[in-house]
Amino acid sequence: MPLHMRRRSSRASRTRSVPSTRWSTWTSSRPSTRGGEVTVADLVAKGAVRKNQLVKVLGTGEIDVALQVTVDAASGSAKEKIAAAGGTVTELV
Repeated sequence: MPLHMRRRSSRASRTRSVPSTRWSTWTSSRPSTRGGEVTVADLVAKGAVRKNQLVKVLGTGEIDVALQVTVDAASGSAKEKIAAAGGTVTELV
């Protein structure tokens, strides 16, 4: 059978892709330089992520203010850095 007619693996369609965001893309969505709350709705309103998609925060970069972050997922290093700055992470998924 020709290659273009062969059934392709459906493994790629079964994996869930979670868009990720970095500190630099949402520093402007912080309420102030003293910290505050950051949610998925805030990130969508600022245009940092798309609506109706899962959001994962990565731990690249530095953070120096206490934030209360509510997102779908967060990497281990992001949780550590947010906690070290005095903030909290709430995962929705």
